[in-house]
Amino acid sequence: MGKDRNGVFHPGKGKPSGANKEEGLGAQSTPPEKMKEYLEISDKYTTGPDELSPNLRLLHHNRNTSKANTSRGYGTKTSGKPDHTKQQEENGQNRFAGVETASQPTEMPGILTREAFKELGAVSANHCISIYIPTHEYGTAVNEMSDSILFKNKLQEASKKLLEKGMKQPDVDKLLGPAYSWVYDTGFWRNQLQGFAVFLAPDFCRYIKMPAAPPELLIVNTSFQLSPLVPSMLATRDFYLLLLSKHATRLYKYDTAGINEVKVAGLETLSSYEAPDIDNGEHRGVDGYTNSADYLKAIDDIIFREVLNTEKAPLVLAGTEEMVAEYRTVSAYKHLYPEAIIGNHTYDDLQALCRQARNILQPYFDQELDKAKERYANESATRLTSSIVADVVPAAFYGQVDTLFAARDAHSWGTFDEMNNVLKVDDEMNGENDDLVDKAVVKTIANGGRVFILPKEQMPADSPVAALMRY
Repeated sequence: MGKDRNGVFHPGKGKPSGANKEEGLGAQSTPPEKMKEYLEISDKYTTGPDELSPNLRLLHHNRNTSKANTSRGYGTKTSGKPDHTKQQEENGQNRFAGVETASQPTEMPGILTREAFKELGAVSANHCISIYIPTHEYGTAVNEMSDSILFKNKLQEASKKLLEKGMKQPDVDKLLGPAYSWVYDTGFWRNQLQGFAVFLAPDFCRYIKMPAAPPELLIVNTSFQLSPLVPSMLATRDFYLLLLSKHATRLYKYDTAGINEVKVAGLETLSSYEAPDIDNGEHRGVDGYTNSADYLKAIDDIIFREVLNTEKAPLVLAGTEEMVAEYRTVSAYKHLYPEAIIGNHTYDDLQALCRQARNILQPYFDQELDKAKERYANESATRLTSSIVADVVPAAFYGQVDTLFAARDAHSWGTFDEMNNVLKVDDEMNGENDDLVDKAVVKTIANGGRVFILPKEQMPADSPVAALMRY
């Protein structure tokens, strides 16, 4: 557009400025397949029409976009834009690169054995750090490294607590160094289950990828906080999962090591079954199996002979409705669970199938808890039960507790002198006392007792603990 001597603008000659352009404001229509995605983004970053979310961070419009590149000397030379993520990662790694750490991180199984639990319970030091966070196996949270950010915040909070206790910064870095090595490890956070726990002490670092989400928790004390591990380590929750398929039937077992395939001799080489060829008027199978009943009977014979003949754990079936129904008619296993996972699950995620099976079996697993609560009610008027912290804690230390009920997320702070049988209960955590509820849990398991961690409303008594005594 030109301007004459008087300062008046004149449009250039030729086609009008709107020629060959669509009428309107220039906004394009939204593709239907993108509508859900756009709505999710709107919900995430806004709180109402034309109103941004208060936690949304905005960059100043007058910022120097090349400042980081020109003054700090990093970023991409081709674009001139700083690579903040890369620099942040390098800074975090460099901070602990020269820190000497005597302990190497060691992974423990997601479902602990009693012996592994006792190993953690036996650790005692001036500074023991227990961190629990819920994590994600997939989804936006994984892509955005949300779990890593939460874990980093917990480490920073732990660092602050240690400094407040009088620990020097180099010693704090040495203690937390093994855990900080995970913060920027994207591969580590892309390979998680539903929860993550880490236990740090001088010359000690253990971590667990948990199959169930724990409460978000950080405790800095003289021993580890272990109660959140108990719901996942009940030994009575073993089961089998049989994935039925016309071409590749598989048997899996869930136990303290997680869910793993059971290699059954003869199962992999078993001939597959092909539906009859109705169009040609023939009824033929593959390698001699002319009907599904013969094929499924052969599967059951092999599995029962090689694995299940001495087992009592429940077996959950996963397959089409027709195959599941027909397998029930030919199976010789007495502990076949009545409810199944219906559908074609040949290519489904194994962990997802495992969670479905555990949910289906929950009423079966709760039978032991129901019997224990019934026994507590029947014995409630005798000296074989107690819901008083001052009675239950010493009894747990001395091996008197047969079954302990502990309220989830409940704490009772204090100290217990086992040698002199002296219990002191405090109003709050002071850095020198223990969580007496957690100590009762640890000691009961160490002495061979059973523990149930329950929501407060499901406790057999209005107390953070309740116990059935051996004597």
